Amino acid sequence: MQNKYRIGPYFPSLDKPVVYCMVGDEPLMFLPKELLNRKQLNHLNMMRYGILPYAMATVPFSNENDKIVLDAEFINMQTFFEDHLDCYKLSGINFSKNIHFSPSELMYQEAINISDHDQMICSVCFSHALNDTININDQLDVSKKANSKLHLIANANARNYQVPLSYIVSKEEILQKRNALFNDYPHETLCKADGLGGGFNVFEIKNFDDLTNEIDNFNHVDQFVIQKKLDKSIYTEFAIDFIMKDSGCEFYSARKKLTWNNQWFGNLFEPNIKLNDIQKNNLDNCLNHLRETGYVSKDGYVCCIDVLQNDSEQYILEINARWSGGFPIAKFLNKINYQADAKVTAYMDYINLSELKNYIEFVKQNLFTISDKNIVSNDYKVFPTGFCPVADNNKVCVWICVFGNFDEFTNSVASQFSEASFTMAKIAQKYHHFY
Repeated sequence: MQNKYRIGPYFPSLDKPVVYCMVGDEPLMFLPKELLNRKQLNHLNMMRYGILPYAMATVPFSNENDKIVLDAEFINMQTFFEDHLDCYKLSGINFSKNIHFSPSELMYQEAINISDHDQMICSVCFSHALNDTININDQLDVSKKANSKLHLIANANARNYQVPLSYIVSKEEILQKRNALFNDYPHETLCKADGLGGGFNVFEIKNFDDLTNEIDNFNHVDQFVIQKKLDKSIYTEFAIDFIMKDSGCEFYSARKKLTWNNQWFGNLFEPNIKLNDIQKNNLDNCLNHLRETGYVSKDGYVCCIDVLQNDSEQYILEINARWSGGFPIAKFLNKINYQADAKVTAYMDYINLSELKNYIEFVKQNLFTISDKNIVSNDYKVFPTGFCPVADNNKVCVWICVFGNFDEFTNSVASQFSEASFTMAKIAQKYHHFY
């Protein structure tokens, strides 16, 4: 089928209705499902449900005339879903009620079926799953290059952007040099491979056995990045969103990343984050490199650059040429024109099935509304961004925004819920003390 549709990781049109269709197919950006290795297949299976709170987040930031395609799994928790919609109404926001439910494997087709002529369809990324529905071969080739960890490192010197000390090595060279390979590299070392986005396919390695155990997983990858691991006590990790247009690159949002066991679980949004000239120049050079891959469009694609930085240095870690983990929250805060001084912590946590009713009551008692312009320093408000309707170990994953004092929030949930719920709150709390 020829691609006559505008479907991909577009920045949502501000003046025309769009269709949102968030599918957990990021692991298929580089390879079709039949060529994935065991680790990649496990990640694909995890994203099948991991994407669901993210997909639901399109509802609160949508406009009334937009259309939204969600996984049919939400029907199995219809009451909890409608409880969230009630909270959105109580918060004072307008959003689309035009929600369509579909089996996950048919969501792209459903989005196409309900779209109007030339209507923008926003997806997380360009993937082989999308390519099975419509022909996006050209966009897929661009996406592979734009998201490539190897391409980022290979062009750093020529395009004059800073990355951590890195080497590109082949599988053959690794096997030939064996332990001697580590004579050439720093003690604290990461190995990176193409095939999965973000922090996936990034491994800490300390010896030859660690390295071979990881590279043995990759049948369709011949080259790897060996990179110095930077000391995160010296730098702060940021995710910075841009809109990649034919006419140029536009800054959209910057936020601190919350990670646990090397994986993202949320973001810390602070008011008035500013980049200095060193940081801006480094990002500009990296964005020029990204533009050369062809990852631009008239309407603009979403892109996120992950960096480690302090006032005097900035290092590019990843280019995520897709919708990033924190983009829906940035879009929501932009929609409500949030300009208060209170920080916003948007993170994933877990609620025991027996406490879901209590969770909704807690949210409604402390609900953020669009009239909450000044949250006092010892107070907090919450907003229920979304949830996963498939329970794991008798718990439901929720995506929640906490506006204001996170210590007070953590103390409140500790006193009102069992230890089985809000298990990630204390982990998120440490970031507030660290910063």
